[in-house]
Amino acid sequence: MRLKLARYVLPLVSAAVLAGCGGGAFDGSYAAGSGLLTGELLTVEDGEAVIQTFNLANRQLLRSTPYEVDERPGKLILTGEGQRTYVFVRAVDERGLQCISDTCGWLSKLPKNWKAVDG
Repeated sequence: MRLKLARYVLPLVSAAVLAGCGGGAFDGSYAAGSGLLTGELLTVEDGEAVIQTFNLANRQLLRSTPYEVDERPGKLILTGEGQRTYVFVRAVDERGLQCISDTCGWLSKLPKNWKAVDG
């Protein structure tokens, strides 16, 4: 009786556990301020990412830019149109992201520090 039960239960349990393994280590949403009146929202999900820029004063979407995602051990690499690439690592709080590319930060398109947004 136990062997018959195990034959049916184990595959179901295994399938349920593996079903949650599809997402990447960096999947989620991250927010950052990019200017006095603008903010950015980075959403990473299933190998794709989108960075949306908002006008915070009137809550208007200014632009939405898609990126391809490449995850390496401890790194998130975003590649956009025109082959612009940004490399992120986990922030000190182990929840947010920090852009380590030279193209991030002061006077650039993307902020360096991103905080995790709880969904």
